[in-house]
Amino acid sequence: MAGAAAICATYARRVLVGGLLVEMDPDKFIPLIDSKTTVIHGELGKLKKYHLYFIVRNGITMYCKTMSPLSISPSIEVEKIDTGGVIKL
Repeated sequence: MAGAAAICATYARRVLVGGLLVEMDPDKFIPLIDSKTTVIHGELGKLKKYHLYFIVRNGITMYCKTMSPLSISPSIEVEKIDTGGVIKL
């Protein structure tokens, strides 16, 4: 029973995102951001660090992957992003 509780606790920390995930270039991504847009930023990678920025528009999650930070102020900074292998580096 304790093992099941530990497994539930592990999965409770993850947020599963369903739906469409669209990768965009910075020049197309940045114009979509306005004062009402929530921007989530985090880093991914061990040897090479990539900056990932996420926004949601009309139920579609869009992201931008860059080697250097974008010139935008994120609404939310996260310590770790786990894409479950969906986003390839």
